[in-house]
Amino acid sequence: GVGDTFSGESERRYKISQRKYFKKFYGALGGLVIGTLNRLSAWWPQAKSFRPMHELKHLGDFADPVEIPVGAEGDFVLELSMAPTWILAVGILGNGSKWVCPAETWDWFFEAEYFMRALDTKTGAFLGAWSFRKTTSGRVDPLELDAIPEYAALAVQPVEQVPATEATRAVDGDAQAKATSGARGAEREGDSAQIEVHGEEAG
Repeated sequence: GVGDTFSGESERRYKISQRKYFKKFYGALGGLVIGTLNRLSAWWPQAKSFRPMHELKHLGDFADPVEIPVGAEGDFVLELSMAPTWILAVGILGNGSKWVCPAETWDWFFEAEYFMRALDTKTGAFLGAWSFRKTTSGRVDPLELDAIPEYAALAVQPVEQVPATEATRAVDGDAQAKATSGARGAEREGDSAQIEVHGEEAG
C-alpha cells in the first residue's frame, strides 16, 4: 500500500517481514534492534513524526498534472518525496521559472500527498518547498512492449549535456585518469605475457 492505504493489515505484514529479514541477515541482534525501533516509533507522538524540514506551501489537490512555481532563472533540481523529511526522494532536473509534471509521469503517481523542494544546481541555494495531493488513482498496469521506445524517448537529457560543476569535473577527471592507468597496466601485462610465451617457444 501507499500513503494512508499502507496502515492496518499491510503495515502489520510489512513489519513481520521486516523482522524476519533483519533476523535472517543480521542475526538475533538485528531482529531485536528493528523490533525495538518499531516499538519506539509507535510510541513516539504522531505530531512529532515526519515534521517538515522546510516551511511548505500547500498547492492544493490535483486531478491533472501539477505545476510547481519554482521561480528560478536558471537550472534547478527538484526533489520529490512522499515524506516531508525527504528521507527517500527522486531528483528531477529542470530549467526556468516552473516545472509541469509530464502527463506520462503523472499517470504513475499514486493517489496520495507529495512533497517537493527545489535547489539551484549551480549554487545549491534553496528555492522553495511545496506539497500537493493527487486525487486520482495511479496507473497499475504495466507498459506494453511496443510502448517502451516511446517512453524511453521521454527520458532526461544525456549526462554529457548536463552542465558540469567544478566538483563533477574533478570526479570525472579522476575516474578517467584511473581508467587510462588501468588500461595501460593491462597492456603492459599483455606484453609481458607475450614475451614469456615467445621465450618458452624459443627455448
